[in-house]
Order: sequence, then structure tokens, then C-alpha cells
Amino acid sequence: MSTKQTASQKILNNKYNSGTIEFEHFGEFVVDSSWMKPQGSVHENYEISILDKDVYEIFKASPFFEKYAETKKVKKDDILEVFWYFQDKLKEPERYTFIEKFIAIAGFMNINFKILYDVLGITHKEKILNEFDKKYDIFEKKNIKKLF
Repeated sequence: MSTKQTASQKILNNKYNSGTIEFEHFGEFVVDSSWMKPQGSVHENYEISILDKDVYEIFKASPFFEKYAETKKVKKDDILEVFWYFQDKLKEPERYTFIEKFIAIAGFMNINFKILYDVLGITHKEKILNEFDKKYDIFEKKNIKKLF
């Protein structure tokens, strides 16, 4: 090694590839609990958990149980029948919004949300959009006057 290289290493304190580097060990990384909080309020999460339990109980007693017990992947021809069966069997239909029921039923039965939305009638699509507007004020933000 030339003196010029040794001098530059000493000046820059460059210990790269010399085998004398000591690594600093870090402890475990911990995610702050504020980042792990579920979305929505505790009350909303509680209501959704009750709705999920209701949907499960309805499914166990439904005529669809044997047909869809293993996969819960509903055939396209049965989507509306399954959705309205669950919708009609909910004990307290006014407890949940139409959107909450829509999401719970579609999610539980592995129904594609877009497909379910597409097969719903216009009045129910309007109901979903009005609930979204009520919660997020989307019509005013997008300057929408007429839905259909």
C-alpha cells in the first residue's frame, strides 16, 4: 500500500473493508400503538362486530348453509337471493345502515362488492349513495345535483 493511500485513509478515517468496523446493534422495533388503532369509534366497531355475528347466525340457519358452507363463494345467479335473504332476516334492520349491511353480507359471503352493487335496483343504489353523502358530503364536494 502506498503512503498516499494510507494517509488518505487516516485523514478520512476510512475503515471500509479493513475488517475493523464494529456495528452498532439496535433493539427491536416497536410500532407506536397510535398507529394500530382501528378505524372508526369503539361504538362503531362494536356495532359492526354484532352485525358480523348476526350475519353468521343467519348463515348457519339459512338454506344456503350446505351449498356455501365450505367456500361461501356465491354464484352470480344466487347473489340477489342470498343478499335479500340476509337483509330480511336481520333482527334489527334499523340498527344498521344499508351500507353496513351491504358490506357485512358481501364480505361474509365473498360476493364482489361491484357485482353486488351492479345487480341491485336503482332505489337501493340511490340509498347507498345517499348514505355516503350523508356521512362524507360527497355530492356537494363533487357538485352533483342529480343521481340518476
